[in-house]
Amino acid sequence: MIIDLINKITYFVSRLRTEHIALISVLTTFIIFMMGKRRESRLKIYETRKRHYQKLIRFFENVAMNSKEPKKIEKMKDSAELHSLGSSLAIFGSRKLYKTYCFYREVANNQELQKTKYYSNEFMVFIIGDMYRIMRKEIGLYKHTLNVTSPNMLSFFVNDITKPDYMKKYYKYRFNKIALRTFIIVNKFSAGLPLYWFYYCILKPILHTIFLLIYIFIKLTIIKPLRYIRKKG
Repeated sequence: MIIDLINKITYFVSRLRTEHIALISVLTTFIIFMMGKRRESRLKIYETRKRHYQKLIRFFENVAMNSKEPKKIEKMKDSAELHSLGSSLAIFGSRKLYKTYCFYREVANNQELQKTKYYSNEFMVFIIGDMYRIMRKEIGLYKHTLNVTSPNMLSFFVNDITKPDYMKKYYKYRFNKIALRTFIIVNKFSAGLPLYWFYYCILKPILHTIFLLIYIFIKLTIIKPLRYIRKKG
């Protein structure tokens, strides 16, 4: 079978003309060029994200250093540094990192979520570990992140986080994260956000378009002819 395949390939190559070989050469060069440009573009994205993700890392460092001084943390919320961080994440952050960060802010600022049984003191720490893991993956260390968990990421500066007791809390956190996300979605439904979205993003544009088409039809078939008749009369 392999010999037959080799014979077919040899026969195909022997039948190629000079112009065919030239065309294949051009196509191969083009494909290599496009692959090189794609790789170059990805490297630029990695470098850009790496630079802007450092702002998020500095923010977490400040939160950790001032965790026992709530006044300093409140002051950080209105700082230019935090606005710069938000702008960097909004423009350069990946969808996954940005959604995780928004979830982090939602839980940090929502006291109702913090009163549920799914919230714990370690919850916010594990979310930060998730974001470190996402950033590590997105700056080009994808293969080196597959077997690295959030506790592994945090073990450099959180004592004993990879011990069995903490790992139990981490596995519990993975379920609690789903539960709190569900709470947030339910609250959005309770506030009527899906209805607002349906009305203003789907129903109202359709009704507006229908009204506009009816108006144009009436104007062209009734109003304009009547004006023309009145002007002639």
